[in-house]
Amino acid sequence: MSKGIGSSPEKDKRNSAVMRSKEAIQIVRPAGTRYESMYLCLAMLVVILVSGTAILHRTRSDEQKVLLDYQMSGYGDLNSFEQGTFNDLYAAALEIDAYHDENDEKWPSIRELEDQFIPPFIHDQAWKKRGKLLWTQKVPNVKYTHVAAYMGKTSDPEVSGSFLLVMSHRHRAEGDNKSEAPDFHEDQPFRIWYYNHKSRLYSKRPRHPQRNIPFPDSFIIQNLIMKGWKEVVPYKGEDEIRRLNGEGYD
Repeated sequence: MSKGIGSSPEKDKRNSAVMRSKEAIQIVRPAGTRYESMYLCLAMLVVILVSGTAILHRTRSDEQKVLLDYQMSGYGDLNSFEQGTFNDLYAAALEIDAYHDENDEKWPSIRELEDQFIPPFIHDQAWKKRGKLLWTQKVPNVKYTHVAAYMGKTSDPEVSGSFLLVMSHRHRAEGDNKSEAPDFHEDQPFRIWYYNHKSRLYSKRPRHPQRNIPFPDSFIIQNLIMKGWKEVVPYKGEDEIRRLNGEGYD
């Protein structure tokens, strides 16, 4: 009697496990190279656009901050005493401009600025340390009611140079001669100038600074340049560091 061939329980279990494993396996096909290349190109395009924008912004900022031959940096070209005077004078110019607006186009006198305790016109301890600048005011002509100048002449050229604040309001008085008015931009109601007493213009012996420089008779830029004055550009410390590093400005 022959014995039939049948499947044992163990064999059935193995076959069932093999079937379940085949069902669990999923075939993952690779993504097409066309999409990968497209995404890579898009990423490169974004990087190029961002870099180009940053370079253009930096270039424009550098052009706006370039110092001309007759200009100097209020941060890098002045000593610590002169920087203090310049900062105070810059803040005072804003107050003088506001005073002019609020007082029937009148310019405050030196005495009025002292009475209001506005530096650098007051004779405080900072004034003594910074060269004891002696301030005088000059209005070129009674017709030019919108132009005035404040000159601070140093008492110690070894400590500080002299400063000149020229105010020019945005509108001119009736009858003003435009050729005699300072050639300012509309958005710049004042300029601050600096004179180095060790220059050769007024002193034949540079080692012996000339103290008695005259009050300029004209406040046109070219005239001040010829007299040896330099315009002080209000760089901040951060601006100066970026300028020296060849970086842009905010």
